[in-house]
Amino acid sequence: MNNQTPGSNPNPAQNQGNSQNQLGISFIRVHEPHEAAFNLMIPQGWIIEGGMFRINPLMMGPAQSLEAKCDMTVKRDPQGSVLIRWLPGYLYKDPGVFGAMPAMMGGMMGNPMMGGMMGNPMMGGMGNPIMGGGMGNPMMGGMGNPMMGGGMGNLPPMPATVGSDGMLLLPPMPALDFLMRVIFPFVHPYAGDAQVIEARPLPEVAQQYGLESQWLQMAIRYDAGIMDYVYTENGIKYKERAFTVIEDMSFMAGMGLWKNRDTIFLRTPLKEFRKWEPILSVIHKSAQFNQQWLMGELYGQQVRSGIMRRTQEEINRINQEIVDNRRRTNERINHDMFLAIMGREDYMNPHTNRVEEAEDLGRYRWVNSDGQAIYSDDASYDPNYDPLSTRTDYVRSHRFRS
Repeated sequence: MNNQTPGSNPNPAQNQGNSQNQLGISFIRVHEPHEAAFNLMIPQGWIIEGGMFRINPLMMGPAQSLEAKCDMTVKRDPQGSVLIRWLPGYLYKDPGVFGAMPAMMGGMMGNPMMGGMMGNPMMGGMGNPIMGGGMGNPMMGGMGNPMMGGGMGNLPPMPATVGSDGMLLLPPMPALDFLMRVIFPFVHPYAGDAQVIEARPLPEVAQQYGLESQWLQMAIRYDAGIMDYVYTENGIKYKERAFTVIEDMSFMAGMGLWKNRDTIFLRTPLKEFRKWEPILSVIHKSAQFNQQWLMGELYGQQVRSGIMRRTQEEINRINQEIVDNRRRTNERINHDMFLAIMGREDYMNPHTNRVEEAEDLGRYRWVNSDGQAIYSDDASYDPNYDPLSTRTDYVRSHRFRS
């Protein structure tokens, strides 16, 4: 049984700007350094590395060059002892499916609804080996880890090669496999003693992503997953949490295409994860797009994908519809993603009839009229009959899904 009382988990987001919060950390708002595509809150004195990046189609082929990408890390110190990093979304092709990229993919890839660009502002980018080596392209790595015997768990790493059109050649895989077989070996090529603590699929988050494909009237499959693991790097024991979404188009017209989206991880020293979790949550939730940049990016994607047959007025109207629709679905997606990454849940408070966000500390949550909460994994437990409890006004607070 776990107990939580008001004020036990201070939220730095309530103290934005240069004022001091309960943890004594001052937050400032900064712009993405390369194109000012978005801004976000970071603790004063922390470091930003990376940012927006554009791939030269002459270097890697056209498939990956239509949308802006970004690989960005916010970290506490040069070593990255505490950090959050957004990794790129890349387009993959099942090597068992032959043929060139269909012409229709130009329009699909030029549409940020398909590319993951707008789902999270830090969503693309060629690899910036911020965290300790690796290849320039984080999704082409997948190389074996010499200290781990080639991967976490029982699955070997999955190296990817580049096709003539720039597609990365890998068979489609679930989100959790992607984190283990592609992301971890790239980001931590020299890590040792790696061990998965928890790995779980997130079907409710995947369902939210499916709302986008419904708007496009396209049957696209989504899979989301989150994983906690520990490892040793440069003599320091770390805990890391990684999240990704897989957008699977491989079954559509024999195209064999799929993509990773919203691939994010955060890490801290092993015994400090809960200490830094509120700080990393502020950074994650604070990102705001530059709408002017976004409209320009949409237009540029259409130019690069060769779909400029419509009038400028119609293009502007379509772009605005994309932005408006994405904004409607994006708020729910990002909120669900945040809850998953930060180990939190939305609950309905039966005393106030309001939805409140709290830590996910057990299967059952009880709350009293003062807002004090008790968590338990025991379905038969009732704190109102607990001889150690002095209160009898606890009511079950159920998880809330909008």
